[in-house]
Amino acid sequence: MLLVEHSDRIIGLCNAINKEEYNELQVIYILPEYQRLGLGRALWEEAKNIFDSQKDIIVHVASYNNKAINFYEKLGFVSTGKIFFDEKHRMRNGAIIPELEMIIKKKI
Repeated sequence: MLLVEHSDRIIGLCNAINKEEYNELQVIYILPEYQRLGLGRALWEEAKNIFDSQKDIIVHVASYNNKAINFYEKLGFVSTGKIFFDEKHRMRNGAIIPELEMIIKKKI
């Protein structure tokens, strides 16, 4: 997990995992008041150092979160068109947050 701090306050985070079959970017999150300052991209650049360049990089994002989808597209991710409904994302009202899979294919 990578963190961004400002004045002893965590303002952003990134969780990147090198799994056996692929790299997983679990999240890049920056507090709203610190967005659009390049911090998310800086976290991404650090996360790439964790990943195995011989594996695809996958991220799942809420399918309705256009702001996040646009951000990941700017990083080079493309939608696979797959939507997942994972029980771990069940809300109190019973709804499950649908997640869109996005990928950066390994370089050949």
